[in-house]
Amino acid sequence: MAPTIRLRQGVNEKLKKHFNCSTDGAVAKHIGVNASTWSRAVRRVAVPGPKLSDALLSIDGFGFEDLFEIHMGEPERESA
Repeated sequence: MAPTIRLRQGVNEKLKKHFNCSTDGAVAKHIGVNASTWSRAVRRVAVPGPKLSDALLSIDGFGFEDLFEIHMGEPERESA
């Protein structure tokens, strides 16, 4: 299997603190993605696609290692 990236556990909570918000939808709005896209990535139903990855990597104070992990298992169902 080819490796895939996925969100690290706890990223959603870190971003809620960073943006000073309390809902997943508010995090998605701050990032600039659809709430359902964010939800699928957080729940690991889908891997982060290019738009979501770019949006996350543009947040000041967060790097790749803070946000993502490399997964060496079964591929995810779709990209978010």
